[in-house]
Amino acid sequence: MRVYFYVIISWIIGLDPYAPIEKSLEKRLMDAVPGIESAHIRISASRFMFLIFGKCRGITVELRAARVSGLRLDFFSFVSTGFRFNPFSTFFLNRPVILDAGDTEWTIRVLEEDLEDFLDTKGPLLKGAEVSITPERITLCRPSSLAALLHLKEPLSLSGRIAIDEKKCVVLDLSFVQSFGISPARPLLKTILNIVNPILTPGDVNRLLNKVESGPLSSVKLKALFEEILMLQNHILISGRLLSERVPKKKPEPKPAEKPTRKPREDKQENRKEPIE
Repeated sequence: MRVYFYVIISWIIGLDPYAPIEKSLEKRLMDAVPGIESAHIRISASRFMFLIFGKCRGITVELRAARVSGLRLDFFSFVSTGFRFNPFSTFFLNRPVILDAGDTEWTIRVLEEDLEDFLDTKGPLLKGAEVSITPERITLCRPSSLAALLHLKEPLSLSGRIAIDEKKCVVLDLSFVQSFGISPARPLLKTILNIVNPILTPGDVNRLLNKVESGPLSSVKLKALFEEILMLQNHILISGRLLSERVPKKKPEPKPAEKPTRKPREDKQENRKEPIE
């Protein structure tokens, strides 16, 4: 109820009308997704449409340093139009509940050092690999002090692109592999790809979203789709859409019918009258 009156009074005194709801949602995100450094939410809406129907023109969500299957996401943002809250739960119970996520697009930014830390977890073959990202390619080199001392090429040098495969997963697509300056046999290339890929799957993002479904997202089910990858200097951007659907309310299970209890049969011997002598 306090939130409801705050939105009305904020129009009179010129305050941000949605600050309490934004702060409440940010706190819920911080509690639901362990390890993230920060969460920022911004709501854009008409006061009338928001208070009566819970409708928003747009909402922006930004997460910093979320982790998904061992990969750190430097930046994870959602931009949605047509967002809708449950007015009664949000304003009167002070418990924000989202009814519809609307049309939502998301963007993930992954830095070079994030990929290096990710590769370190993939075993000794790629441990210590240095990653370099440009708009044209991604290069992985595993330096060696012994190789440098002997003026040899790097023990392992990979080059390719980050792409979306037919399974809609983010993968490393290699076009160039060398070991000590020599192109290795195909089995080594296949081994490297099996170790690294997939880097990120829609299921990984969905599991991150599922962590907050018990709170504001308890009424909707979200599903991530990867659509585009953009390689820039020192980082990559992965973008896509979120599909949402209402979660049907669970019907209470009918109580099992009580079985009629039979009365214990009286012992005929006890009830039999003794003959009078």
